[in-house]
Amino acid sequence: MLPNLKSQLAYLLPVFQPIIDISATARPSVTLGYATYEGTFDDASNITQFLGVRYAAPPTNDLRWRPPQPPLQVEGVQQATAQPPMCIQGGRGQAPFAPAFTTGLKTTDNATLLNACTLQGLCPPEESAPITADEDCLFLNVYTPGDVGVNSRAPKPVLVWIHGGGYISGSATGFTGSDVYDGKYPVRRSQGGLVVVIQYRVGAYGFLAGKDVHAAGAANAGLLDQQFALQWVQKHIHKFGGNPSDVTIWGESAGAGSVYQHILANGGKTTPPLFNTAIVSSNWLPPQSDVEAPIPEAIYDELVKQTGCASSQDSLACLRAVDSAVLRRVNADMSVSCFSGTYLFVPVVDHAFIQEAPSHALAQRRVNGAHVLSVTNANEGEMFVNTSAGDAFDTPFWLHNVFPSRITDDEVQQAIGLYSDLAPVDQAITMLADSVFVCPSYRLMRAIDKPFKAEFAIDPALHGYDLPYYFPDVSTLFAKSYNNSAFDGAFASAFTNFALAKDPNVKLVRDLTPTWVPWTEDAPVEMLFNRTEAMEPDVHAVKTNGRLMERCSFWDSIASSLGQ
Repeated sequence: MLPNLKSQLAYLLPVFQPIIDISATARPSVTLGYATYEGTFDDASNITQFLGVRYAAPPTNDLRWRPPQPPLQVEGVQQATAQPPMCIQGGRGQAPFAPAFTTGLKTTDNATLLNACTLQGLCPPEESAPITADEDCLFLNVYTPGDVGVNSRAPKPVLVWIHGGGYISGSATGFTGSDVYDGKYPVRRSQGGLVVVIQYRVGAYGFLAGKDVHAAGAANAGLLDQQFALQWVQKHIHKFGGNPSDVTIWGESAGAGSVYQHILANGGKTTPPLFNTAIVSSNWLPPQSDVEAPIPEAIYDELVKQTGCASSQDSLACLRAVDSAVLRRVNADMSVSCFSGTYLFVPVVDHAFIQEAPSHALAQRRVNGAHVLSVTNANEGEMFVNTSAGDAFDTPFWLHNVFPSRITDDEVQQAIGLYSDLAPVDQAITMLADSVFVCPSYRLMRAIDKPFKAEFAIDPALHGYDLPYYFPDVSTLFAKSYNNSAFDGAFASAFTNFALAKDPNVKLVRDLTPTWVPWTEDAPVEMLFNRTEAMEPDVHAVKTNGRLMERCSFWDSIASSLGQ
């Protein structure tokens, strides 16, 4: 353990003077070249925040489905004092079976879509209500220690948070608008590092693919937004007191899946490097098609039909001109019309940003970044399986609908054999967790030297239930089931310690986590974060479950055909 990490960082890093002004009235401002933003200083937390800083031009009209573009020049001082609007939101699938457009089949007539307004409250905004979601949403938030000013000499490590939400929802303001990913919490735990929270296009706006988008736009637009934000960090974060040479990217769920994609981006040769450290919490790796494969083509075709663009000679130009309210509704309705628990708009292999299937890239160790911490939850799958059928649950039917047109009958039977000790519903829950969350995480770790692995097991340990332990405001959505300050400190600090020192054993504050060794194939050891029946913290090292590794071998063997 380093005796004083802050002082050693200050010694090792070059002398630096940030371009930021914190006046006597506590209204800090920063000049970015294209705009000047004024933030706020919070005396209670001793943290300065800039909320709603634009990092790219509005991706609207002709910029729909194009790579992000630089912001336009804006005169005068812009206020960065309020949370930005969310990107347009969608929802999780609720259909009893996979519709044709998710299997790669095109149909003549419009598909019959479910109503997202009725099912998930994704309704057209009323004119009298404030608009909380907008296509113009490419903003980020910056949280920086309050003592950063003209006297600060050492630039601070930077932690970039990428939100989750199945690539269809989520934002800097969480999911409900009140469960904010407040950067003050990791800033406090890191005793002065910077935190950047970014938003990116989701749903059809960020992940529409197909040959037309590939030819005259950009598939994976949401991932390109994230990359553009990381490039913004490289260019501008020093003005806030951050060190662009020491950037950690961290995400949860689809945010962790996004981190996964950035590790693989550009053939593992992103230049210049945008980060050196990555943290994946509940990494999610759904099937990824080739950009022009039948599934993304059929999804594109359905969107064209549903928006009234089927008769247009240039369907993509027509889509770019579609009224925002129409596109918003179709995006939501198509999203909830896919199979129960699945998500419609996800990354694709576009042969540019994502050049090949993730499993292929990882096998060749074609990766960006040098340090990885991977954390999964003990019960990742339950949230995504409709368990209402009980003992009548049909596992083969479920598998064919979760992986439509991808998994064979023989592979289904192999999978059922591996999980034969479980009841049908429990088979599906565990298969879902293994196939798209847990096993892809081990694949990632095999491609990195000295990765660290942990499991969050506080009951019920569902997907997302770790969030309030490091972002407390998210407890409005995912209620904490265990309140213990010693546990909270150990679990939450594991992430910030890793971001600072690239090793969770190097701690700013002593906690109850014992020595944590890197995970290897020969010595598969990870840290378990749990509690005892007596409600005492239980944090200790465990060997990775052998049965899990056996099941992962199966999912690894078919990863390519599943689009992973």
